[in-house]
Amino acid sequence: MKMNRSPVAVFLLGAVLLTSVLVLGTNLENVRVSAGYACYVYARPILGKSAFEKVIFGPASTGLRWRLEGQRVSITPYTYSEKFEADSAILAKDKLPLSSQAHVVWRLKPDEASVRRFMEEFGGWDNTTDPDKISRESYDQFIREPFRTLTRSVVAQYNGLDVNESLSKVSEEIERGLQILLGNTPFEVMSVVMGNSSPPQ
Repeated sequence: MKMNRSPVAVFLLGAVLLTSVLVLGTNLENVRVSAGYACYVYARPILGKSAFEKVIFGPASTGLRWRLEGQRVSITPYTYSEKFEADSAILAKDKLPLSSQAHVVWRLKPDEASVRRFMEEFGGWDNTTDPDKISRESYDQFIREPFRTLTRSVVAQYNGLDVNESLSKVSEEIERGLQILLGNTPFEVMSVVMGNSSPPQ
C-alpha cells in the first residue's frame, strides 16, 4: 500500500531536519592547538555557567565536541630586556650610576595545573585570543617590576667599576632571586643575563 504524504508534512519534516543540522553545526566544536601552545578548554552550556574541561598541549585537538571553546596560551620561552639608563640608571654600592641592560628568559610552566591556575587566578583571558599578547601582558603585570627591583638590589651590592668583572655572579643572583619570588606563580624563570654596565662619561 502506497503512503501519501501531504506537502505540509514533508515541509515540516524538512524544517525539522534543517533545524537539527543547523543546531548541530553551530554547536559542535573541534578545539585545536599547535605545537608550543597549550589550550584551556571549557564547556559553554546553553544554560548556566561555563565550566573547565581540561588543558591540552599542542599539537592536539579535542575532536568534535558539544559546545566547547578554548583559550590558547604560549608555553614557549620568551626573552624580554630591561634598560637602565639616564634617570633610571642603577645606583651601585659606591653611588656610581650605571647604564645597563638585563635580559630574562621565562615561560608559563607547561603543566595542566599551572595553565589552569594562570587562566583562573592570574587573568589569562584576552578578547583577541592572541597568546603573544597574553604573554606580554603577563610579563608587564607579574614579572617586570620584580625583575627590575631585584636587578637594582643585586647590582647595589657591588662597587660600580667591579660590576662588569662579576657579571656571571650578578646574573646568577638575580636569576635565583627571581625564581624564589615567582616560585608560587605559574611562571618559570629559565635564565637571567646581566649586560655590561657603563658609568657616566
